[in-house]
Amino acid sequence: MARREFRNHLNILVGWRQKQGDHDVGYDNLGRPKGYYEPRFDVTKNVNGVIVSRGDTLVALILAR
Repeated sequence: MARREFRNHLNILVGWRQKQGDHDVGYDNLGRPKGYYEPRFDVTKNVNGVIVSRGDTLVALILAR
């Protein structure tokens, strides 16, 4: 998967997700990692490795303030 960008209604970049190895990593607009999704276990974790939810909710983590 290539880099998938997320933009607001003014077309300003708010974050992106990118495949790295066997999981997807989500970044904010400054390039700081916000968390990652592990499809093998179907869990989304924050940057500290704590499970945030079951399923792919990486976009919500990226957009959360």
